[in-house]
Amino acid sequence: MGIQGPQQGLLWTDLAIWAMQYTGQPYVYGFNEIATGCGLIGRKAAGSMNGIVYWMSQSQFFQLGPDGVKPIFCPIWDVIFQDLDTDNLDKIRIAPNSRFGEIAWYYPTKDTNEVNKYVKYNVVLNEWDFGTLARTAWINQSVFGPPIGADPNRYIYQHETSTDADGQPLVCNFQTGYFALSDADVKQFVDQVWPDMKWGYYEGIQNANVNLTFYVADYPGETPTVYGPYSLTQSTTFITPRFRARLMSIGIGSSDIGSFWRLGNIRYRTQIDGKY
Repeated sequence: MGIQGPQQGLLWTDLAIWAMQYTGQPYVYGFNEIATGCGLIGRKAAGSMNGIVYWMSQSQFFQLGPDGVKPIFCPIWDVIFQDLDTDNLDKIRIAPNSRFGEIAWYYPTKDTNEVNKYVKYNVVLNEWDFGTLARTAWINQSVFGPPIGADPNRYIYQHETSTDADGQPLVCNFQTGYFALSDADVKQFVDQVWPDMKWGYYEGIQNANVNLTFYVADYPGETPTVYGPYSLTQSTTFITPRFRARLMSIGIGSSDIGSFWRLGNIRYRTQIDGKY
């Protein structure tokens, strides 16, 4: 498989990446091996954005920039590669979104054998996320506007055009990983949470309705106790979940029409509440 990279053509094998450059007569093109151990996992798993080339390999993600080929650290590696359907690797599709500095890969999973999930890398923030969505084809920002994607039913969608989904609420949610509220055997008591968010477009109506949920536990792997969801608006000054734990995960989402919101610096009132 090959694509046009910055000032050179790029070719992948299962094991390596090669550069193809115009040299003139008598051979016209020259071929140089750039790196090994970073082959391409599928024909449509490589793409370019802002002069950097990104691709998915058999067990890692890579990028090619001015400093050469580098692996991209992926803290959610197991979510993708342990669930990947290795019999249908040609169905993987890369999806650059230059509007927001994101590179996504849509891939098939073992339970369906079809593309139904994605993993996304924000190249600006150096952060990853993953979720459930099927896209079998993708075009980045073009003369037609924002990115365009196709689903398995052959419907064509233009992304990043509004806050809704064709007149219906665009249901969105995410949940953080667990983080420690305290060290070792000390527990923390949280009795107040002060929301700090953008509740609408800049100088627009601030009417978003956001749901906030807390998942708390004392040990990794323990079934968490759930507090919420708590409904938040711009007029919400604080909420009082009142829980004590050592570990916490936060879930945030919305499902209202025309909803645009952005996280700020949410604050918590805590105090040490004994040892476990």
